[in-house]
Amino acid sequence: RPEGVNMEGPQGRVVTATRSYKRGNQSLTATIMVGNSAMMAWTPFQTGMTVETPEVLIKTISYKGLKAGINYDKKEKGGGIVIQLSTRNPNAALVVSFEAVDYSEALKILDRFDVKGMASAVK
Repeated sequence: RPEGVNMEGPQGRVVTATRSYKRGNQSLTATIMVGNSAMMAWTPFQTGMTVETPEVLIKTISYKGLKAGINYDKKEKGGGIVIQLSTRNPNAALVVSFEAVDYSEALKILDRFDVKGMASAVK
């Protein structure tokens, strides 16, 4: 079952639902964010720049027609993927963090999630 938070204050509203998965030393956590936290999660990818060094990969991609950003530590085999769930307003995102998993494998795992359904639910 997912865990969630619903907060509202002077700075706006934040709603999250999180679910974690673990197999051996591999882990993946998926969080749906609505509000300021979703916009902050997208901030590193706003410029659309790709950065690749022997240690790290940061890039933006299209995932099922949605904007997505990947931040991957090659040595640690861990990082995060942020998918904007709203094309009009970046206030909703699916944020996936993973450890001991290659980013291409994390994207394959994401194929099992109903990302398009999530996107239509937050419009």
